[in-house]
Amino acid sequence: MELKDIITLIIAAIGAVLGVLNTFCPWLTNRITLKIDVSDVPIDESEPNLTRLEIVIRNRSNAPAQISDIGMIHRDKSRHSLLNHSGIGSEFPPKLVSWDVIHFPLSPENELKLDLGSGPVKKVYVQTLCGKTFTKSSKYLSKYKGLT
Repeated sequence: MELKDIITLIIAAIGAVLGVLNTFCPWLTNRITLKIDVSDVPIDESEPNLTRLEIVIRNRSNAPAQISDIGMIHRDKSRHSLLNHSGIGSEFPPKLVSWDVIHFPLSPENELKLDLGSGPVKKVYVQTLCGKTFTKSSKYLSKYKGLT
């Protein structure tokens, strides 16, 4: 093999790698990816034991995502308890632009509306308008174990 052939082969290999990257990188960056965090936040600074559940939803993609539903999945997986959407503070369904965050506090009124007759809560779920569902389990959901 001559030097000219080796250089041509190297350029062709670099072109093939760049072509594959050029094909998959836009698909990976525009794919909707949501991250869900569940935490217990104090309702009042003076009483740290009085807490409420808060769901934080982060859009970790470059594409905007529109949320169609937020809820809880019970351990028996057969029923979902849907949350009252008024806790977001904006119109529902919220639209998350790229790298945006919304906080969904579960108010005491919403906690009373939870249908806990189908067993303990296992996961929190967020469903987008395009049909993708993201779930997250958390140690903070265990406080709903005894409320059946």
